Amino acid sequence: MPRSVHSRSEKNIRCILFDFGDTLWTRVRGVAWKSIEDAGNQAALTILRDHLGSETLPSIEPILLGRQIRKALRIQIRWLLFEEPDYEPDFALATVDALQVLGFPRVDMSVAALVFEALRIRIPRSRALYDDVHSTLSELKRRGFALGVVTNRDYGGPPFLEDLQQMGLLEYFEPQHIAVSAELRARKPNSALFLHALNMLNVPPEEAAMVGDALQADVKGARRLNMFAVWKPSPELLKVAQEAKLQAQQAACAQEGQASRPEKEERHQPALEENSADGQKPITGLSVLEKSAASAELISDEELLEFELRSRDIEPGPQGYGELKPDLIIRSLSELLDVFIEVGK
Repeated sequence: MPRSVHSRSEKNIRCILFDFGDTLWTRVRGVAWKSIEDAGNQAALTILRDHLGSETLPSIEPILLGRQIRKALRIQIRWLLFEEPDYEPDFALATVDALQVLGFPRVDMSVAALVFEALRIRIPRSRALYDDVHSTLSELKRRGFALGVVTNRDYGGPPFLEDLQQMGLLEYFEPQHIAVSAELRARKPNSALFLHALNMLNVPPEEAAMVGDALQADVKGARRLNMFAVWKPSPELLKVAQEAKLQAQQAACAQEGQASRPEKEERHQPALEENSADGQKPITGLSVLEKSAASAELISDEELLEFELRSRDIEPGPQGYGELKPDLIIRSLSELLDVFIEVGK
């Protein structure tokens, strides 16, 4: 039986904004991702070698040194975001500081900017669109909805637009309707990033919806502006939550089986019952683990939301989860077509 889709509110929605990562696309994993990172790391190392001289670089194997550069920069950026989470840091300055931590001589900002750019991971090589992205965006556009993007990203500019063009996404999003945090120096849930896209689209917040995978960034930012907030949890989160629920069910069934086990098992060898009226065999003869797996349902939207919030140590306040509670939860992008039927209705 397919999942039911929540009904949206009575808001007159005529614009839909989207996040990118884990909403429209997913990234490659494992060895492929590491290989892409290593190529950028070596490009950054070449720039440093050319400007500083090989003799000034730390005496570490190049592959490991390149990885250390990327890791140190990532840590530096995370620390700056911890201090000011609503604003993007100065990435060139963060690069200067990260290199000094590793023992590099201090580089000027222009060199640091080149190093930071060399570490950029291009989208077409590293991401894959979900199967229903093109069909869903195309249909929403055909129905007359204005479409835009609000995304937290370390990299924007012309290379990013080139990547979106190659992915076929500029068929649905005009460049001026894409708000990138790296360009505007504001990060979701900062209202400024949302309002930039909405102002360019000439749509007030109350007539817009936001679709994203992050409760703290997408849902919270949308709710602050009285937008219609749609949460699309990532497939990875859904898998982990379902596995956790099944494991809990299996543990409960195992405990139940232990508690009800007879003293003399040979007296209680259960035989499978006859077929029921609908021709299906009952599950009473199955083991407790098989029984749990057979009866387990997909995790509900409410359970999934609770799992995500509690896994991040977020407890409900007097008014529940407030700004973190979405208006709608979907599992796939195509479900939007069952909700946003006609502009303004």
